[in-house]
Amino acid sequence: MRHHGSMADRLGDAGHHGSGPRSGSDEVNGRAAARLLHVIVGHKLRHHFLNAIDSVLQLAPRDDLLVIDNASDDPLLTRSLDELADSSRVTVWHRLTNNVDLNGKVGELYVAYTEAFTYAIASGYDYIHLIQGDMQLVWWEPAILEEAQAIYARQPRCVNVVTLAMSSDSLLGDDWQVPEPGEDATLRKYGMTDTGLYHLDRWRGAAIPFGPSEQVHGGRALDRGMVVVLHPWPSMVPVPWPPVVRNGLQQGRDPVRPRPLFCRPLSPFEAAAVRGRSSRAPLEQVCIPWGWWCLSPMWVSDVADPYYWVLRYKGARHQGLRAFLPRPDRRGVEGEGWRALLRHPHRPSLVALVLRPASALLRLAVRRLRAEVDARVGRLDLRN
Repeated sequence: MRHHGSMADRLGDAGHHGSGPRSGSDEVNGRAAARLLHVIVGHKLRHHFLNAIDSVLQLAPRDDLLVIDNASDDPLLTRSLDELADSSRVTVWHRLTNNVDLNGKVGELYVAYTEAFTYAIASGYDYIHLIQGDMQLVWWEPAILEEAQAIYARQPRCVNVVTLAMSSDSLLGDDWQVPEPGEDATLRKYGMTDTGLYHLDRWRGAAIPFGPSEQVHGGRALDRGMVVVLHPWPSMVPVPWPPVVRNGLQQGRDPVRPRPLFCRPLSPFEAAAVRGRSSRAPLEQVCIPWGWWCLSPMWVSDVADPYYWVLRYKGARHQGLRAFLPRPDRRGVEGEGWRALLRHPHRPSLVALVLRPASALLRLAVRRLRAEVDARVGRLDLRN
């Protein structure tokens, strides 16, 4: 099913997705299974957006999927999405606006989320799994949702369970609480995030709407006593070293996938290893570039952001100088030695890794200098 119209039109079709079987009609031990809706929201970056969709279709083929194109204005992407909408399990929305004045980084992402949640509740779903267009699944099975349900049972203030793998660099900060044995890992600064599993009844009961940024609604939820729990078995990854869209403009190249997905799905043995760990698996374990290689520790935002090098400095302070320089992750590359690396695509551009952060720092320094000069000129004018 595809829609180019208003939210009212979409709600008018809530619960009517074609004649195929529904995830909510399946039974487990004689009772109806919880109804789960995967939701993917993307803007531009056609190859990454379609990669996210294909990962759900391949790894969760029995689940329902809602795809929201946030006004990409890409005819090739529109055609590809409309072809997917012929499936009884896939619903596609083409939103007509993506106002970057609301948020220069993600535009109307949270408006799209609100529409998706409203639709899912009206359609009778119990859970939503939020995936952004530059992310993908690397494994999925019913036990992931069952474990999340166990988390919800023991964490009554939890609305959001994070399924996203986090870089090993995340341990260098204070974003999440490393748990004691038998306890849940939780985020310190957010009561809701913008990815992962959501308990729809609790979200509706909490009455905490999505704001213009993750910091806004995450802070509101935290102030209300909500807690975000990290799923012990991460099943979703951000594609490392991605191109980004800022203020509506694409920065970086959106490459074609060299394999069926950008990141290789985990084998049953690898998924079992993730489940069997005593601590949560980091991104660098579960994210395996497929047919290409990248630098590790992995970075999941704009290569121009100097904070990657701040983390390299922090890593060197904690782990020694060897932790300062990133290393090639070659698990998805066929062959040995440097020649094999040269035969495969890689991310990021090594020149961009150095020059773009340096350029960003220079622009920041110039802006601060101009602001200081303007302030001094203003003070002189007042004296005169």
